[in-house]
Amino acid sequence: MMLLDLIAEHFLGEAKKEFSHLSDKAKAQAATIMSGLDVPQEEIKAATKNRIIILSDKPRSEIFSGLEKLGYTRIDSSRSVGSSGGGYESEDGVEIIHKPLGQSKTGGAGIPNESIVVDRVKEALAEQPNLTIIFKGKNKDLTYKNVTGIDHIGKEGEAKGWKGDLRLLTKDGEKHISIKKDGGYRWESVMKRFRPTFEAFMTKALAGEVDELDLTPHPENPKLLQMMDKSGRPYGRIFIKDHPDLTPGSAIIDDMAFGPDHADIVQKTFVDSDFNLKGDTMVITSTKNMTDIKDFDEGDFPIVEFERNASKATKTEGMYGRGIVMRTRPVGQVTDGGRANYLYVDYKDVMK
Repeated sequence: MMLLDLIAEHFLGEAKKEFSHLSDKAKAQAATIMSGLDVPQEEIKAATKNRIIILSDKPRSEIFSGLEKLGYTRIDSSRSVGSSGGGYESEDGVEIIHKPLGQSKTGGAGIPNESIVVDRVKEALAEQPNLTIIFKGKNKDLTYKNVTGIDHIGKEGEAKGWKGDLRLLTKDGEKHISIKKDGGYRWESVMKRFRPTFEAFMTKALAGEVDELDLTPHPENPKLLQMMDKSGRPYGRIFIKDHPDLTPGSAIIDDMAFGPDHADIVQKTFVDSDFNLKGDTMVITSTKNMTDIKDFDEGDFPIVEFERNASKATKTEGMYGRGIVMRTRPVGQVTDGGRANYLYVDYKDVMK
């Protein structure tokens, strides 16, 4: 495989083969899916002979709800490699996952996942204008009484540094909720928060002083720097270990997760069956709820990562505007093996 093909495969996600690559039993399941979900054959791809990719811009919540109604069994992201939101499986072992067709343009599954919550709560409020809403998680429940409205926070929140995605309107004021899908998500872009870390790392990297790393301009776009190992293979991520501001008990972690609006965190890739209205109470099934760092498991704590983002490549000189960004994600999402090619660098080595 050519180097550019390797890069394309890594950044586009799981390699997609045509429908014809599927096994006979997978094609039979695909026929059921196409009919039941009104998906054309050109949006059915193969990851392997018995692994179907639904490559569609229909919201993931809609796809998952449809698969559930068709009788497929839900599998989580720890078993469904290549799909951060998990997938479904047929009785004869065919796996089905969803990939957004225009993910790079729409921003992925986050907005549809928020929208299903807003839509279902608004439908419930049309029947019961004063609701009690309970997010029922495996670790704890969150209960909100006297809910009279719900909306997206959007750009207003971004400008103020809020972490909430949704706003519940109650008779006692508003409460913000940050929605995190199952599987992969990010805590925050830290380009401003940890600017000294970014500048120290990029200065060393551009000077060739980071072991096992070459930063080289993309041959077709000199504005875009590639993060390559010494064999010419691209790194998917570079992680900075042991950042002193990201240790348990840090006030920075609290602000990074919950923000100045003190948003509650609800984690789940929602489907229709997660919403149950009984009388004036809506119970919403969630995977995990977090209102305090005490609710974090070890894998929830953030780690600094550098990754490539071609949309940020705007300059041909310097360290900024070169398509390399710095973010934080839960450390528990970092899994080695497979196609992943990661580099780990100690914070003390970056800053010395």
